[in-house]
Amino acid sequence: MSVFAKKLLSQESGYSGDKPNQRGKYVLVSQANLRFFPFLSSTTLNDAKVINIFLDSGRNIGVNVVYHNAKYFPQSHDRAHNEVRIYRNTILDADLNLDRGVILVMIKTEKTGSYRAFSVQTEDPLFQDWEGVVKRIQTGGPIELNEFPFSDARLSRPSQSLEEQMDNQLEVVQDAIDRYSRQRRQQTGLEDDPGKILEFVINSQQAYADWIRQIYQFKCAVRGVSLVDSSHVGLDACHIMGHAEGGPLLPTNGILMSKDIHACFDRGLISLDTENRIIVSSRINSSSELYKYNRVKIEPIAQYRMFAPFSGYVEHHRTTRFEQ
Repeated sequence: MSVFAKKLLSQESGYSGDKPNQRGKYVLVSQANLRFFPFLSSTTLNDAKVINIFLDSGRNIGVNVVYHNAKYFPQSHDRAHNEVRIYRNTILDADLNLDRGVILVMIKTEKTGSYRAFSVQTEDPLFQDWEGVVKRIQTGGPIELNEFPFSDARLSRPSQSLEEQMDNQLEVVQDAIDRYSRQRRQQTGLEDDPGKILEFVINSQQAYADWIRQIYQFKCAVRGVSLVDSSHVGLDACHIMGHAEGGPLLPTNGILMSKDIHACFDRGLISLDTENRIIVSSRINSSSELYKYNRVKIEPIAQYRMFAPFSGYVEHHRTTRFEQ
């Protein structure tokens, strides 16, 4: 039997700063520990497997292990990742009380291919011993049970067989569906859109956001400023025609906006006229802060003017979203 251990980081536990539950929860697997999990191929985009994990509560649950391998698929529509993640779910997190700073321990029985898992909390008397093991495992790979450097009774509990049915089949399947549906796909730009020349260059949401930040020089296109020089902190690459409506990942279908103005744009409280100037909904009181930006012209910096908001996407937003 071999042992894998990982101390969970804030980002893995869904935190943004100190605010929890801001993103999905997962466990990042280092390259040294890939052999601990089922083989995932670099020739299958985002190859994935479901593994069974037995918990001390008696539950047998499944989790999705995914190889984000877009590095090997330059024309894929995901970020150019090359990493394996275990996607946590509600039962795993609740039964093991997983959170940032907690150590997740998994034990694999080679004969049956089964896994067991338990957690080591920060107040555990053996926490510091486990921290030392985590550092060793992250760079050196899983440790065989007979080579373990200290005694912990939890390691000697027998693994179960895989004959039992998973207690969370629906959640595992739904998690896989949700991740697949969230993947952004490049879609065909409208006729005469000058941004179409970049259809085969911008092949991911990340590349799209990078272009939008660049052509607006890391400044809100409405306010003309950034909170941090040469940084996109507090700014969003806003889609004019939404992805669900057929909007492509092209700079002509995007504007760099402060998060609050982006929210107003998505709700249709502001839009653009035929000259790409801000128009404010008549439902908004004229004393509102938003009126300061009425008639502000949206345009990229000089060398990227050809990628200004394209009329077809702007018209779509104005006719389907804007509350006149």
